[in-house]
Amino acid sequence: MDIFRNGLKDKNLAYLDDVIVLSSTFEEHLENLRQVFDRLQHFKLYANRSKCNFVCLKVKYLGHYITNAGIEVDPAKIEAIVKIPPPKNTKQVQSFLQTCNWYRRFIPQFARIEQFHQVTNFLEVGTR
Repeated sequence: MDIFRNGLKDKNLAYLDDVIVLSSTFEEHLENLRQVFDRLQHFKLYANRSKCNFVCLKVKYLGHYITNAGIEVDPAKIEAIVKIPPPKNTKQVQSFLQTCNWYRRFIPQFARIEQFHQVTNFLEVGTR
């Protein structure tokens, strides 16, 4: 995929067989699409037309939404976290903290949330 993206890295996101073309304007988007299609043709790769979406303002990608404002959390993921029952043992607490940590970049002042410090300190004491 790196060979495919060479020269396009600031214009698209790619993970396995998913490619998202990024653009600021419609004209730029058409040009970026042309470059991606040229690259696909050059490497004898194909896009499944039924799975393609073009000129989207919001795209779901790897559990997030990509928009013109940047990367946003999928509200369904947050709802799922809120519905997690309270942990009953150390392993469940660790699992919950890891899940929360995955979304830390979207939670303002995440590192200062006192309850996480208390639980983390408790886990560290409990594992000694």
